[in-house]
Amino acid sequence: KFRLGKPGRSGCGTYGISGGAEALPRPASQRAVLCTFRLGKPSRSGCGSFGAAGGAMNTLLFLFWSSFLIALTGAMMPGPVLTATIGEATRYGARAGPLMILGHGIVEALLLGLILAGTMVWLAEPRAQAVLGIVGGVALMAMGGATAAGARGSARVWAETSASGPPPAHGAVLMGIVTTCSNPYWYLWWATVGLAYASRSLQAGLLGLSAFFGGHILADLGWYSLVSAGVAGGRRWLSPRGYFVVLACCGAVLVGLGVWFAWSGARHFLV
Repeated sequence: KFRLGKPGRSGCGTYGISGGAEALPRPASQRAVLCTFRLGKPSRSGCGSFGAAGGAMNTLLFLFWSSFLIALTGAMMPGPVLTATIGEATRYGARAGPLMILGHGIVEALLLGLILAGTMVWLAEPRAQAVLGIVGGVALMAMGGATAAGARGSARVWAETSASGPPPAHGAVLMGIVTTCSNPYWYLWWATVGLAYASRSLQAGLLGLSAFFGGHILADLGWYSLVSAGVAGGRRWLSPRGYFVVLACCGAVLVGLGVWFAWSGARHFLV
């Protein structure tokens, strides 16, 4: 605590150092004030401005929770990563969600770094979005087709190996990377909403950016972990035929998403 000159209207010193003022037992005309040190420019209330002590903590909490809620809303929408997570949970169990998000998060961290470095501005261009839609759509169609076509063989292998434990973790991590990169709307989100939010969070420094990205990833991790745990919970009652149906449906959904993405991109060049 610091003892500073005459108190201002707010009861704090004249240099914007504020908080927890305690009047000393002196005459009112000579009374000094004890103020807790707080960085930042003085405001009308005598407290530090944006980025200062309690204000900084409030800013970080706001960035974290608002980012968490926005990301959670997006994670709950059907898409390639969610579909793949459901399919992988039948093989990897409850850890499928965290493993998928590990791959997803690696790609997001790299893309965020490139965007902030100014090297990915072209992502917001309509033509670039169209090309990404076509390429991503074709990739999803190929992935979904392979998943559906191999569902029967995978069900047979799953029945033979389910007692021996899940396959190596790197397969689910790779699936998280591939399904993330093949979604053109993921690029669009980061080139628009994500970039604006990241730029805003940087006003609070690296801690602000960390709060934003931490809230974003934890929302994905929480939701996909819940989904994979729910699927894994029913795994004990899932027969090889049931596994085949789940995998075939997931493959069909991926193909459908791929067709939609590719058509959305192709329309840009057809109009």
